[in-house]
Amino acid sequence: MPKNAKTTTSQAMELKEKFTSSKGTESFHPDQITLPTFQKLLKCYPTTVKHVHHHKLLRKFQPKKKGSRSEKNIDDAELIQETDLSSSTQSDIQSGLEKFLKLDVWRYEEMPALIATRRGTSKSDIMSKEELTGVMEWKTTHGHSRPMLMGMIKSNQDKLVQTCTSAAIAALPTADQEPSEAFPQESLDALLPLRGVGPASASLILSIMTGSSEPVVQVPFYSDEVYLWLALNDYPDTQPEEKRVKQELKVKYNLNEYKELWSASVELSRRLNLECEDAAVNRDEEVDSSRSELVSQIDIEKVAYVLRNIEASGYFDGQDTPSADTVKAEKEEADEGEIKNSRKRKGDEEDDQKKRSRRG
Repeated sequence: MPKNAKTTTSQAMELKEKFTSSKGTESFHPDQITLPTFQKLLKCYPTTVKHVHHHKLLRKFQPKKKGSRSEKNIDDAELIQETDLSSSTQSDIQSGLEKFLKLDVWRYEEMPALIATRRGTSKSDIMSKEELTGVMEWKTTHGHSRPMLMGMIKSNQDKLVQTCTSAAIAALPTADQEPSEAFPQESLDALLPLRGVGPASASLILSIMTGSSEPVVQVPFYSDEVYLWLALNDYPDTQPEEKRVKQELKVKYNLNEYKELWSASVELSRRLNLECEDAAVNRDEEVDSSRSELVSQIDIEKVAYVLRNIEASGYFDGQDTPSADTVKAEKEEADEGEIKNSRKRKGDEEDDQKKRSRRG
C-alpha cells in the first residue's frame, strides 16, 4: 500500500475517533451522572442563581408603558438592558440582587446551622414565625412568586409555628432506622396544620432542619427543579449546541410525588457518596460520614437548579466542544477518506491481479 494512502487512513481513523468521543461520555441522567460531573455542576450554582435572579429583577423593573404586555410575556429580546435603565432603577436591581443572595446564604448555610445548635438544647422553639416567613420569602423568590402564600404564612400564630416545628423535628427518622421507615411522614404531618404549608413547603422546612446533619438523615426539598430532574428525567444535553426544549412543569405537589422524589434523591446521594468514599479509600484517607465533601441533599437541590438553568450557569464556558456543524463535517470527511482509501486499495489489488495474470 502506498505510504500516502496509509497516512490518509490513519487521519481518517483519527477523525472518526474524534467524532465518536465528541459525543461525550458524561451524562446528566440521575442514574448515570458521575461524582466529578456532579461536583462541576455544583460549583456553578453561585453563578447560576446570581444570573437567574438578576434576570428576574431586570424583568421586574422594565419600564411600564400604557397598553404594553406584562413583564411575564415580554420576550428576552425585547428587554431593555440594565445599562439603558435609569441610575435609580439600576441601583434598585443591584440592591434587590444583594438582598436575595444574602437570603440564599441564610437559607442554605446560616439557618440549618442555627437549628442544629437549637436541637442540642432544651429550647423548645426550633423555628419562629419570623424565620418561617423568611423561609417562604426565599421559596417564592428563588422559585415562582406566590403572593397569596406569604399572606397565609403570616396569618399563623407564633406559638403554633413553634409547636409544629418542634414536633416535626422530634419526629424525624434517625440514621439507624430501616429504609422503609426512613420517610419523614410524621414530621411532614406535624407541619401541615400551618396555613400555607403543604407537602412541598413542609419538605423545605425539614430540609433546613436537617441541612447540617449527616447525609443519611437529610430530607430533600420537593422543589420543581429536583422533581423535574429526578422524577421526570428532564435535564439538558451535555453538548451545549443541542437546542433544549424544557419540559412543561406538571407537578401536583402531593405526597405520592414527594415519595417518588425522596426515594430518587436518597438513592442518588447514596450512590455518589459511595463513589466519594471509594475515592477516599484509594487516597488512603479515613472516611467520615460528616465530612463536608460528601454529597448532601442540599447539593442535589443546587445541582438540579443548575441543570434547569444550564444556559445561565457557565458550565460549558471554555469547554473545547466542537460545534454540531464541525462534528458533522469531520464525520463526513472521515467517511469520505475511508471510501477513497477503500477504492484505492481495491484498485491496487486489481492492478496486482492483472500483473500476475499477464505473468502467468
